[in-house]
Amino acid sequence: MTPTRVPIPFGSSQPARRKGLALFLTLVALVVLSGLVYGLVSRISLVRHRQQYMVDYQNARYACDSGMKYAMNSLSAIQPRLITRKDEPDFSDLFIKDKAEYDRYLADWALYKAQLEMQKAAEEGTDDPAKSASSGLGKDLFKGLTNLIKTGSSTKDSNSLASGAGAESANPASLADPNSIKIPGPYGPEWPLIAEPTEFELGDAKILIEIADENAKLPLVWSFTENSEVRRAAGDSTDLFCEWMQMSREQIKDLRQRLEVIAGKKAFSLKPKAVTVTVPAPAPRVSRTVSRTPAPAEGQGSKSAESRTPTTIDIHQQRAPIANSSDFVRLLTSSLIDLESLAQPLPNTGKRYEAPIKYLGLWGATQVNINSAPRQVLEAAFMFGGNYVEIADGIIKQRREKPFKDTDELQDKLYTYGESIRKALPYITTTSTCLTIRVTARCGAATASSMASVLKTDKAIQTISMVDIR
Repeated sequence: MTPTRVPIPFGSSQPARRKGLALFLTLVALVVLSGLVYGLVSRISLVRHRQQYMVDYQNARYACDSGMKYAMNSLSAIQPRLITRKDEPDFSDLFIKDKAEYDRYLADWALYKAQLEMQKAAEEGTDDPAKSASSGLGKDLFKGLTNLIKTGSSTKDSNSLASGAGAESANPASLADPNSIKIPGPYGPEWPLIAEPTEFELGDAKILIEIADENAKLPLVWSFTENSEVRRAAGDSTDLFCEWMQMSREQIKDLRQRLEVIAGKKAFSLKPKAVTVTVPAPAPRVSRTVSRTPAPAEGQGSKSAESRTPTTIDIHQQRAPIANSSDFVRLLTSSLIDLESLAQPLPNTGKRYEAPIKYLGLWGATQVNINSAPRQVLEAAFMFGGNYVEIADGIIKQRREKPFKDTDELQDKLYTYGESIRKALPYITTTSTCLTIRVTARCGAATASSMASVLKTDKAIQTISMVDIR
């Protein structure tokens, strides 16, 4: 019997639906496979990235440790020397300026420097007959620059020599370029560095070594003294410094409370003595020896020989005075101090990164170097005696021409404030002995840093502390 065929109506969509369903399933499968492949590739890439980062970090850590050893071994050859800054802008008043004020300050100093150069050129042209041809040009340039500073116009005579062949040289933009002004610190490099940063490569890592003057900062350890009067004056100096750095009253109060907590843990002294500490002796090690003998006769006890190590007593050790500074470094860099709050930059200072922590001594310094400390630190240091504003002004004015040789010279130069200076003498110095060494090593995407503080004198170098920064 022939089966009956049912005719399919014209335009039926069943084959099309099947094809569409197959295409949809294929797309879903491709999407799922793509997701699986992407996830697998991402995981493999992440694992490789982690492994590479671990390798890079190990290289950076090794380079950082090597850089620190190199810096410590080379430190004895570094002799910081103060420079004169008579015709240079002073670094002391820059921290408080915002970006606009800072740019204006550099522009004013650029004009002043250009004025000095033109005055020098004019004087040299007058004194030397052989330079008579250029002397007139030098005089005209000097007059043009003087008019620019006074009236805002470089010259009033359009037919002057400065508007002719020498016009390009007389252009104030070329004579007074703010970008050419570099503000040296007390040692030449940017404050608070005592030498230019050292950069070199070790394998695939790049190492940067920076050595800074810790005596140029305000020591927070002053707040830990047992003397109530000194502690009160130290608190006032800290408050003054915090106000200089635009810290809020809440921030100042929080810092004072944290300092009081640390003061309860350890007292500060300007001349610490060696301290004898008791170290627990290690637990005695008992050795037991049993001698085996023939079985004893009835009624006799067994004999065993025991040898024990004699009981030891506690050990008394004497800590060097520098260990006190190490203790304070550990306290000041611990969670007892809100370092993140102190590291918040001042507003509108741009790339200069002005923050309170930049000017605070946390690494073992106990005195302020009047030759290298900025204004706000100087004023805080002389809060112990009074007249701190006038004394800071006198120091800044004098040290630009010639650094102070010793504190006796300071009292001679500023004899009017002799009594106020005398009260602050234990807390000031003219030579920096506390230095910090910061080593930063970079390898690939990994960075490793270490910080060390040392006490450097003519006779020896003592390490106060050394920490790894993560």
